[in-house]
Amino acid sequence: MISTPHAGGADLLTRTTLHLGGNPSTLSVAQMIRALQRVPGVLLAEINAADARAIVAHDAAVPGASLVAAAARAGINAAIVSNTPMPSMSVNAGSAVNTIRARRLVIGAVAAFVVLSSMNALLPKSNENHWLLAVLLSTTWLLFLASMIVRKKA
Repeated sequence: MISTPHAGGADLLTRTTLHLGGNPSTLSVAQMIRALQRVPGVLLAEINAADARAIVAHDAAVPGASLVAAAARAGINAAIVSNTPMPSMSVNAGSAVNTIRARRLVIGAVAAFVVLSSMNALLPKSNENHWLLAVLLSTTWLLFLASMIVRKKA
């Protein structure tokens, strides 16, 4: 779960627990899951029919009334038991930029390796292309080092 810095530092995701009235059938439970997942902002809906509870993970902006209305559309009476913000994990925006740069480095090294190895394979062996093997080995090391950098940063 990702949070971005904004006013108040509140989480962007909330977990709402609904108590399901009556004894919901398997068909109505499946209909309720589909109805809850159609509510804009709902990420996950799980229903435990044995406990008559539904847990819905959604954006903080989703009102509880829309969750109860979705349950009613599925033919199940539901009431909100709790509304709890989910713990968030801050993400450093700079790390995404560094990962993109590292991936570009690996892609460039792979492209150079492919071009040079095909040149070495396609050109006839002569004194004029003796430098290709050295460059090919250098790009192999560059590819190896670039992949190590990507693993270290990931």
